[in-house]
Amino acid sequence: MLLVLLLVSLFASVSIVFVPRVQERVTVYQFLNQFEKNILLTQQSSLFSDEFTEFYREAEGERRLVFDLDHEYRIILPIPPVLKVSDFPLIRFSKDTGNMGISRKILFTWKNEQIEVLYSFLFGKGHYEKQISPTK
Repeated sequence: MLLVLLLVSLFASVSIVFVPRVQERVTVYQFLNQFEKNILLTQQSSLFSDEFTEFYREAEGERRLVFDLDHEYRIILPIPPVLKVSDFPLIRFSKDTGNMGISRKILFTWKNEQIEVLYSFLFGKGHYEKQISPTK
């Protein structure tokens, strides 16, 4: 009986330790996945709506990203508290082509995992390059 009780308490304690870390990872990966999908949606919207579309951080220090697809449709994406956002410029896609006129970079730092995720938007294109590296 004591052995069974020991095993049950051991499994319970292991789950208590690892569940928050797993939840954090799932939250961050889900955010980055949704971020990339919203970028694609914003670019495609500029192609089909014949309007400029853009995305940006709501305000300096705010924890929300705004994707303006047209005058009537806007997506708000909250940034997980474990991610730090550096230099989040306004990114605008031109109508008809979906291209950008300026090269831009967005950096997310995940301090707990010591990872940086850099999105580099290419000049004259609507594409980006994603680089994941250890923090410096």
